Amino acid sequence: QVIAQKYSVYALDFPGFGGTPEPPAVWTVDDYTAFTVKWIEALGLKKVILLGHSFGGRVIIKMANLKNLPFEIDKIILTDAAGIKPEKSAAQEQKENVYKHNAPMKSIIGRFLPYYKKYRKTFAFDLCCAALTTVCELVLPMIVRAITNAATGENGAVLTPGLILGMGGAYLFMRIIDTFANYYMAAMGHIMGTKIETDLRRDLFGHLQKLSFSYFNNAKVGVLMSRLTNDLFDITEFAHHCPEEFFIAGIKILGSGIILSFINIPLTLIILCMIPVMILCLLRVNRRMRDGFREQRKKVGELNADIEDSLLGIHVVKAFSGEEKEKEKFRKGNEAFLAVKSAVYKL
Repeated sequence: QVIAQKYSVYALDFPGFGGTPEPPAVWTVDDYTAFTVKWIEALGLKKVILLGHSFGGRVIIKMANLKNLPFEIDKIILTDAAGIKPEKSAAQEQKENVYKHNAPMKSIIGRFLPYYKKYRKTFAFDLCCAALTTVCELVLPMIVRAITNAATGENGAVLTPGLILGMGGAYLFMRIIDTFANYYMAAMGHIMGTKIETDLRRDLFGHLQKLSFSYFNNAKVGVLMSRLTNDLFDITEFAHHCPEEFFIAGIKILGSGIILSFINIPLTLIILCMIPVMILCLLRVNRRMRDGFREQRKKVGELNADIEDSLLGIHVVKAFSGEEKEKEKFRKGNEAFLAVKSAVYKL
């Protein structure tokens, strides 16, 4: 009413909002934008000031990027527009960090494991190949040790052509097995990880489709795009390498412990006693690395969101000569990402 004292005000309820009937089909932002353009054109308006709230703000941003509009946009006013994320308070940031650090790992793993079900045969064979490569790594030093002992005459051993050929043949056989096993792990293992990534992206995108407008009002599109692309690439590496590395580490610790126990039991126990100390140190470093990588992904999402917002509203930016302001905003975001990434590399 206050605005109407000076301007002619036209208020629009989108189809499906307020008292306006539902559209004949599911509409996209482009559909709502086209509808609004036709509505303004039907009113015969030639110069307008657009004021939008929530989803209406997103439509206005989309409209401002259209060319050859039948009317001129004089000014744009956005209030709590979709895609413009409010700044979080220190208390909110602290609450989120506490939840992220204490998120139940069992719950996360429990939700992730079902994605292996479709590829369990590939996964099982991949672990078998991992076991073969590990066994090869443990056996090869034993072959060298046998030849060395024979050459030095230790324990009455004698170096003979038959021993050399036998050990050489065993070494070559192990190398062939190791090569094929590594090839399968590198090729089929990564393909399995990529398929799991694809399944996760499908489910994540389907979940986004079910969320309400209120969620997207406070979410940046660039951040969501980072979750669907960059972050899921790391999931591929995790799905492939994480089970392999844990499996290989377990076999190496067990196998090397058994082999060393036949050589010198006291020294073997001393070496094994160092494992708990190493695990504690790794857990401490892992905590810091998790925080660093989480912050890095956060900055990537924010940077993508700033780029998306800037390019989406490029016509508005140019119309109001805001190029320098956008450059400065991008520079700050880019340098913040550089600082976080550099800190992660120093860990």
